[in-house]
Amino acid sequence: MNITPISSSPRLVFVITVVLAAVFFVSDHDLKTAQLVDFFQSTDQMEQTAQGGNLLRQVAFFGLAALGVCLLVRNTAAPHWQPGLLGQVLVLYVGWCVLSIFWSDEPAMTLRRTVVLLCAFVGALGIARNLSLSELCHVAICVLLVFLGMGLTAELGLGTFQPWSNEYRFAGSVHPNTQATYMATLCLAAFALGNEGQGRMHYYLLLCLGLTVLLLTKSRTALAGTLLVLTVLWTLTAPSRLRTSVWLAGIWTAGVAAMALLLLQNDVNDKLMHLALLGRSEKAESLSGRIPLWSELMTFVQQRPLLGYGYDSFWSADHIYELSRQMQWPVRDSHSAYIETLLNVGAIGIALLAGIVALAALRAGRLLGSGTGYQFLFGLLLYAIMNAGLESLMTAPTFIPFIILCGVSRLAFFPTSGAADERDQPA
Repeated sequence: MNITPISSSPRLVFVITVVLAAVFFVSDHDLKTAQLVDFFQSTDQMEQTAQGGNLLRQVAFFGLAALGVCLLVRNTAAPHWQPGLLGQVLVLYVGWCVLSIFWSDEPAMTLRRTVVLLCAFVGALGIARNLSLSELCHVAICVLLVFLGMGLTAELGLGTFQPWSNEYRFAGSVHPNTQATYMATLCLAAFALGNEGQGRMHYYLLLCLGLTVLLLTKSRTALAGTLLVLTVLWTLTAPSRLRTSVWLAGIWTAGVAAMALLLLQNDVNDKLMHLALLGRSEKAESLSGRIPLWSELMTFVQQRPLLGYGYDSFWSADHIYELSRQMQWPVRDSHSAYIETLLNVGAIGIALLAGIVALAALRAGRLLGSGTGYQFLFGLLLYAIMNAGLESLMTAPTFIPFIILCGVSRLAFFPTSGAADERDQPA
């Protein structure tokens, strides 16, 4: 494959960064989130949102689509459209989501959500055509730092920033679990760029910042996923001699720790368990209430196993009211991207989505040595796979899924256009 290294202009990267920060802040963020009970809207507010949609969010996504169209028609040095198997499966999935309008219980709701999906897809195509995966990594860091700064400023202004409190969870302008995924992405991007050899210290400081804020969110799923993916990335990219030494030291340390735990008293073990749960021991045995919810949701899945209820449309006002009443807490999503996808687009939809993730992860994994951008995308896909088990964020058209969509679109449609991904490595 002949590839000509081309770098996007700093001005273009800046414009894309500003637009993405504006679009996703307007559509997904609320500066008063930290004051909400359990960081959620009330059941009544959720029902109103489901019935009427969010006009500001829709306008923002139309702006994102406009950016995508401009970037697609922009004259670049390598405007080649090269859809392979990954691209075909991606188009099939988007098409299946659009077709779900015809069997949806809430066709108006499905129509609104598919319009948002199409806007995001067009925007992702335009960005993928013009930015390399490494440049996308830089854009993600800049946008996430903006979100973090805005969230921290909001909490300081509201007086809710109290990290010394046992019950405190850092939210900023989004739910703590969403903030945790932001910080996980920041950590993965900083780790990948830290492997370049230039400005390593700056990226490692960003990595430490991301881990610190991640701890403050007290999101157990995000923390475990981040540490595991960072370990996998380090194992695959570190020099073999260093890798062997560290693994041997780690095995020895784990063995000593296991023996010590066997000799400790129960109260010490309880303290360690409390620490492992990040101080959030409520409903730990039921995964914070997820298991009863999943059991109830699977009865809905069984009623529409193949087609689902329509793209991003299961959570109608009626379903929100019914399930919130049964669970006795406000419920607006499945807390599992796998169950959420089954509910929305059925077994056929989840099979297509699984094919996209698998093909993209395999390709990015094969090209880990070709550049930091591949390391970032591979790590982000691994994190998404793990996060999807306990959270629904990855199914929504929010910032992190959009960044993944941009990266996957780069692999799927423009493997040789824009800045050359296979030549991401520094000279």
